[in-house]
Amino acid sequence: TLTINGGDTDVLDLKGNGLNNEGCLSGKGNIIINGGQITADARGMNGAGIGSGVYYRKFGDITINGGTINATGGNDGAWPGIGPGASGSTCGTITIASGANVTDNGKPRTK
Repeated sequence: TLTINGGDTDVLDLKGNGLNNEGCLSGKGNIIINGGQITADARGMNGAGIGSGVYYRKFGDITINGGTINATGGNDGAWPGIGPGASGSTCGTITIASGANVTDNGKPRTK
């Protein structure tokens, strides 16, 4: 489990490396965000800002309890900037608390 406990002035700015199937915050475990200012831009073809772009993998739950989050998927990535990106990848439950300020800059899949 990856847990981020940032305060109002703590900033985490993540940018993927632009390669296929990369997500900024991803892994097989759970992701929990309790606060902070987080920008996650996958920049890869199938990546999610928060989640994954790896084909046919299952990832854990994503829980956003607070903070200001700006998540952007890759060019052909997750419909949302938060969640599974590549074909066949899945994640557990995605929970966004009402107190969280989330901007999801998902990009549509291209054919």
